[in-house]
Amino acid sequence: MTVLDASGAPCAVTWATSGQYLTYPQLDSGAEGDLFSVSRSASGLLSLSMGPAESARGAVIPSAVDTSSAKVVTIDMSVIHARIDPAKFAPNDALFVSAAIAIELAVFFRRRTRDGRIIRSIVFDPWLLTEPVPVDSTVLRIYGHIADLAEPDLDETEILDRTDLLCAATAIAYDAPLYTTKPEAYKPLRTGLRLIPYGPVRNKAALTEATSTAPPLPTIAVPVGGADLVKYYRAGGDFDARAEQLLQAGLADPSKLADAITTILEDVTTNADPTWVAAILARAEALAPVVTRAAEEHHDLLLAVAQINSMRSAVGDELAAALVAYARWGVWPQDADDEGLELIADAGNDVFALRWYEVYLRMAGVPDPIVAEELRTVQSGEVEPSLARLESLRP
Repeated sequence: MTVLDASGAPCAVTWATSGQYLTYPQLDSGAEGDLFSVSRSASGLLSLSMGPAESARGAVIPSAVDTSSAKVVTIDMSVIHARIDPAKFAPNDALFVSAAIAIELAVFFRRRTRDGRIIRSIVFDPWLLTEPVPVDSTVLRIYGHIADLAEPDLDETEILDRTDLLCAATAIAYDAPLYTTKPEAYKPLRTGLRLIPYGPVRNKAALTEATSTAPPLPTIAVPVGGADLVKYYRAGGDFDARAEQLLQAGLADPSKLADAITTILEDVTTNADPTWVAAILARAEALAPVVTRAAEEHHDLLLAVAQINSMRSAVGDELAAALVAYARWGVWPQDADDEGLELIADAGNDVFALRWYEVYLRMAGVPDPIVAEELRTVQSGEVEPSLARLESLRP
């Protein structure tokens, strides 16, 4: 903002933050080319090797975000490198970015191959669509924790770098899903971060005439069980009447069905659409007689449910359903042990420890009124959890 004096002459320039942290995804406005490689110079600046420049798209004017219907998401640098495309986001996604991304974009080296020559230039390209979210003390604490978890990758493979981890820490701090082209790189961190693979077209409303349509869902003449259920899920099908038919067909083969359910539940951190997970967990009671007969797959199935139960960012409905599913699919007492209960006791009145104790109580068949009273007494420190105590509470 330029300030004028009484005569109308400029006398000062000042600024103030807009407070606008969200934007709908917009096509890049600069003349960029395909990205061939990314490296970091000795100065710490990114060095990008690009193909021939494309035509500029002109200035981008952000649309106002309707916060009542928007789904808040964020991105890491891999999305910037792959280039922001509204068609690759969901229709109601509202995007914010970490200040770490803004720093990387502010100044970088660009190398471009054209007619056999390499052109090197320094580029100033600030993030203009919104106000970047700051890297504050909360983000830095989370960043330190996940950097420790990612230390082998940072030291050896460099799959995740500092900016990626700051973006992940920001996503965790704001409980927002993170779009990335490399979801597999984040999975070993086991932070409960919800990941969305960036790449396939997600928003059909943003497709242009030149964009090909998504491939049709597979036609399955005779459903044969779990394998077809996963095939339909992987192809992007909704959990509809067809999915219900495939789930019912899978009841005839407990092993394949348990394996299929495990595959779908394990995707809870990478699939932006929670309807499949929610639908399967909602059927925990009906599926219990079948999946508990799948001896070899039983352990992996419970691990998949445990992942949801341990996610601090899990939504309420998923979390409540995961509690029920673990309790119904777990077999008492082999799926509850003294070591786990000792960990719960050591955690005191931690809400997540109490959540696991509730799972054990329900797995043991303790009636609801007694469950509520037992949780109260454990939280107050009057009693400590143990297998012997759980046995004494069983009807």
